[in-house]
Amino acid sequence: MRSPRDRIIDRNPPEAQRAAGRRLVSAVSALAFSVAAAVVVALALAGSGCGRTPSSLLRQGQLPLYDFPLYVIESGSGQIQKIGRGGNSDKKVLISGLINARSIATDRFNHLYVSEAGNNRIIKVNVDDGSFTVFKTGLTAPGPISVDPSGELFMVDESNNTVVRVADGDLFAVYSVLPTGIAFGVNGVLLVTMDSIGRVDWIRTPKPLAAGTTAAQFAASADIASVTGLNTPTNVATDNMGRVYIAESVPGIGRLLRYHQTVPGGGSTVAGSLNFPAGMAVDPIGNTYVSEQGASAINIVTFDGALYSGWTTGLLGPADLAFTQY
Repeated sequence: MRSPRDRIIDRNPPEAQRAAGRRLVSAVSALAFSVAAAVVVALALAGSGCGRTPSSLLRQGQLPLYDFPLYVIESGSGQIQKIGRGGNSDKKVLISGLINARSIATDRFNHLYVSEAGNNRIIKVNVDDGSFTVFKTGLTAPGPISVDPSGELFMVDESNNTVVRVADGDLFAVYSVLPTGIAFGVNGVLLVTMDSIGRVDWIRTPKPLAAGTTAAQFAASADIASVTGLNTPTNVATDNMGRVYIAESVPGIGRLLRYHQTVPGGGSTVAGSLNFPAGMAVDPIGNTYVSEQGASAINIVTFDGALYSGWTTGLLGPADLAFTQY
């Protein structure tokens, strides 16, 4: 498979081309230096250590930079793989022996959280050696998880169709159907997918709800915008610009959709003909990595929709994906 960055280069161009090339290289180099300098400054202001150490402080509304390593649940083997830029040639088992691992999420301090439904708990994994501690136990049916911009972990409680903050159990969303995916976007917008009714909600300014709040009361009081009519929208993710990505998990005709940041407008199809797309993660330059359960692989979809199949293969039931936060 060719990488999205591969290029075919003429090794013996005519002199005119070489001269033009030298001028272009000079111009591009100057531009690249300016852009790189701007990125370094921006990352330094964000407290991110130039993108290679955990981010200690994010400004209001700001999202972290997502980059390698990439983590993926192998639902068929009870493992989590840690994958570098090389894909197949750069992967290793980080942790094994998990029972019904449902979802993963990273925070800005290089922790990896795993909801393990088979043990009714959420664990916090050391990404260097795979050791872990129990973050929350005694849960009934922990499902999808996500970390908000302030570093708080949220979870879908599949026993009652709710979204709760894990640390204190506070209620943030209540539904009459099962939420199948959650993510946080710019300014803390909470995104919720419901594949059984083909809907994704943008919940702006999510806030704690009173105990016992019903689905009808939540729908009437929350600031929600929705996109409807989707075909099994199973999962949702955001990039470091806050753009929203939705996976329609359908055999053979699954799609990857992209939407604007805070409202469900501007939707476009980024990739189609996918076979049960599940987890998604977006790198700093807009490539989306999609776990395709029907092909036992992770594929790359570029920002402009080019599909590169089989970037990483031989995975047993690849499910949720998460990049490291910087």
